[in-house]
Amino acid sequence: MNENEKLLENVDVPYSTRELKVIQESNKKKDHMINLICNIIFTVIYLSSLTYGIIRAFDSEYQSKAFLIIIESFFCSIIPIGYFLVEKYFRLELKPSIRIGIEIFALLGSVVGETFEFYYRVNNFDKFLHGFSGFFIAFIVYCIAANYCKDKEDIKNKVLFATLISFLASCTIALNWEIYEHIVDVLFGTNMQKFMPENYLFNGGNTFAPLNGTAEEIAAFYSQPYGYSYALQDTMGDITIATVCTTIFNLLAITINKIAKRDVFDSMITIRKKENV
Repeated sequence: MNENEKLLENVDVPYSTRELKVIQESNKKKDHMINLICNIIFTVIYLSSLTYGIIRAFDSEYQSKAFLIIIESFFCSIIPIGYFLVEKYFRLELKPSIRIGIEIFALLGSVVGETFEFYYRVNNFDKFLHGFSGFFIAFIVYCIAANYCKDKEDIKNKVLFATLISFLASCTIALNWEIYEHIVDVLFGTNMQKFMPENYLFNGGNTFAPLNGTAEEIAAFYSQPYGYSYALQDTMGDITIATVCTTIFNLLAITINKIAKRDVFDSMITIRKKENV
């Protein structure tokens, strides 16, 4: 906590409106500088990953993976534009800590997962990300919902309201993400759903091409329960893990608020009033 924040919390010291505005402006400038530095660092990382994907796209055996690296790195590189749109049109003010959390998740999913191939080299890395996303998205939506109903007198049970919105939104996003992965795989022959076995049959992730291995090896794999349920277990496992972690966050939020005897999340993400836009 910096000196300005300590001064704001010291209720025993009276401050004029002008002094409070100076302190608030100082904090805003500090947050702006942190956001700017983070945007530059992460954008450079994503653009570097994008460049790597473009170079590897000329390798015919790597084209499917290269396409995923390119598309994910590109969308991650324009995350700062998303912040701008969210703040301008939805009037949401995201603290630097929230932005850093979003960037870390994007970094893990794109650069670490695809570029460094953790999806293929680290067991259950994909499952970890789906669990992390369920927890983190539930947290973000809860903060927004809690801040929205903070001053709403017609919403009697604000914690229940925020919890319900958080749970439904996070589960809906988890479901729609799987639909998105399926659409990309169908259109571009990628393996976003990770439904192709990453063993001796793996062909680099190109779902437009036949699997590696002989007909006997392919038949042997898919004749077993692990084989013929491989794709279904992956997709449903992702949704289930995201839902479980969403539930864990909401239970934690209810417990923490009950212990604190207030909603500790209702000021983490603020919605600006229209007259202040």
